[in-house]
Amino acid sequence: MITKRISSRRDGASSAKAVLKYGEGLKKDRATGVLQGKSLRTRLSNFGLVDDGVYQSRSPAEMLELIELASKEMQACCDMNTRAGEQSKIAHFLFSFDQTRPTESVIRDTEDSMMSALGLKENLWVSFLHSDNGHFHVHLIASRISKDGHRLNKLWHDQTIRDRVAREIEIRHHLIRDNGLHRIDEDGQIVEVPKNERERRKGLKSIKTDRAQTVEIHAGEKTFQSWAEEMRIGDRLKYAKSWKELHSTAAAYGCAIKQKGAGFMICPIEGKGGMQLSRVGLKGLVARFGPFEPGRERQASANAQYEPAPVNPKAASRYEKWRAAKRDFLPFKTEELQRLRSEHKAIRESLRGEQRQELAQLRASIAGADKFAAISLLKMQHAVQMTELATRFKHERTALYQELAEKAPGSTFRDYLIRESRKGDDVALGFVQAHASTHATDLSRKQEAKKLKIIAAIRGEEYLVVRRLQFSHHIEPSGSVVYHLGDDRQITDSALSRRVELNAPAAHDPEAIATALRFAASKFGPELTLTGPEDFQRRAVEIAVKERLGVKFTNPALKAYQDHLLAAAQMRPTPTKPAEQAAPVFHVAGAQVGLNARSWAEDLARTTGKKIVGLPAGGKAVYTVLHVTEDGVVLNLGRSIAVHPPIVSPTLAVGDMVTLQRDGRILLQQKSPGLGR
Repeated sequence: MITKRISSRRDGASSAKAVLKYGEGLKKDRATGVLQGKSLRTRLSNFGLVDDGVYQSRSPAEMLELIELASKEMQACCDMNTRAGEQSKIAHFLFSFDQTRPTESVIRDTEDSMMSALGLKENLWVSFLHSDNGHFHVHLIASRISKDGHRLNKLWHDQTIRDRVAREIEIRHHLIRDNGLHRIDEDGQIVEVPKNERERRKGLKSIKTDRAQTVEIHAGEKTFQSWAEEMRIGDRLKYAKSWKELHSTAAAYGCAIKQKGAGFMICPIEGKGGMQLSRVGLKGLVARFGPFEPGRERQASANAQYEPAPVNPKAASRYEKWRAAKRDFLPFKTEELQRLRSEHKAIRESLRGEQRQELAQLRASIAGADKFAAISLLKMQHAVQMTELATRFKHERTALYQELAEKAPGSTFRDYLIRESRKGDDVALGFVQAHASTHATDLSRKQEAKKLKIIAAIRGEEYLVVRRLQFSHHIEPSGSVVYHLGDDRQITDSALSRRVELNAPAAHDPEAIATALRFAASKFGPELTLTGPEDFQRRAVEIAVKERLGVKFTNPALKAYQDHLLAAAQMRPTPTKPAEQAAPVFHVAGAQVGLNARSWAEDLARTTGKKIVGLPAGGKAVYTVLHVTEDGVVLNLGRSIAVHPPIVSPTLAVGDMVTLQRDGRILLQQKSPGLGR
């Protein structure tokens, strides 16, 4: 388990309502405007306005009402202490597990143990279970002010305490053991990791912060911290012997050294980004160089400097197109927003003018004791009008922002690529899918499969970029392409799993399976691996043989079954041998008599090992005719065969593809080619 303490907002605007709404994930969907939440489990403790306990499967509206009441109580508790700063009144912790959802007992033990160890058990606290970053993690938000409003919990050495408790929980519940300030030795005892070992381990880690890594994953853009890591900027700065030399060296790489709080930052002179100098190995600078001395903001020309770029260098040309599109779109966006502001200002001033005239007329027309009451009533009506106008303006601004968001080239480079993909750009789609597969996790793959109701899949060793299928489709935010074949049949080209996936209707439909096999062969090569129900896998092998797709299967059992079907197909009578064509014809009256169907089936069972079974129930399954005589028809069911009794039926021949109806009648689906009919 990994534990972290989340720092307060930099602008000092942290509040109980804001942090609890973040934990519950309550926000409106941009496309539909429907309120949504992302917390899988919410627990409240020590509250009075709401019931304590675990809340799951509640509607977003219910959770919004619950969070509103809980935040009011927590904020009121925090406000009772006027000595502590606003940024010190609420603690926000994060406890990250692996990609498997922790059990309720693990989550409760984590919450209760951490709160007890930190001295916050009796305070107001709320926990939220998330999985939005590909791993299950718990956000635990607690008031640092005691319920009586007097004492502030200063959380001394909370990092050491949290790390030790995390190791204890790993032992109790047999969880995966993560690195930290403590480790578990061979005897199962928790011991502190020596400082030199922690320093060595830290040197092997990336200097990028979690926020920078998250930006790169979601935006597809290389951050300043990635560039600094590639340039090994710390090694280039560590030889400086004064503030002046440090500023000069940083400027040679287009960077500036700035003071922030008690530490120092390195930032690009032009552009966004920055990081603490301590992350690149520069510490104790005041002790070495004395008090901070600001440097000149601009030096001569830089030898190398940070330039915004895509994570994938091959997408550089598309990245430049996106930046150009953003520059071109900015004047239009500014003009539209300014137009709306001007309209709102004119309407507001017009309404205020009308209200002033109404007040003047009222004062002139009424005198005496009723004048004061009439003016108060009119002012109340004016206040209601202004409130209604403000609500209308808010809706109009929201509508305009949504309209601009749809017309914009994309807020991030990854958004731009997804939009271009939806317009038909296969190259952009390739970039999106490559980026998604690089950062995919087992949890994100499972979540996509659950959302799309996947039950079967086809994959291979190779991965080639191919053109899309000529079916209606939509592209998921991950880059997965979902093809709609009709009748709820869907084939998914998954960017996260790098598989061709089928939902239940498609996995039971021969046409959809054949389409999926052809598409998979073009993407993965001729050797395919099937996953899913056994009947789907056998049906896929039968269709591959029937359609002569030229694919092979890596599963030994499926490969043997494919070889058997190919051998059986080669044993079928050919149209060049009249003697072999005499038996296959089947009519109810006047049919030629061949070898008894039951006897023929028993001979085939002895030679091939197939079992003779009863007829299956009617349905969509397609069977191959193996033998036809006056007294019956032998059908291939895969691993087994069945004998169909003689009934009124169309003329049948060996190799015909048939289905069985619910009343037991044979329905011809496809004639065997080359039999002279």
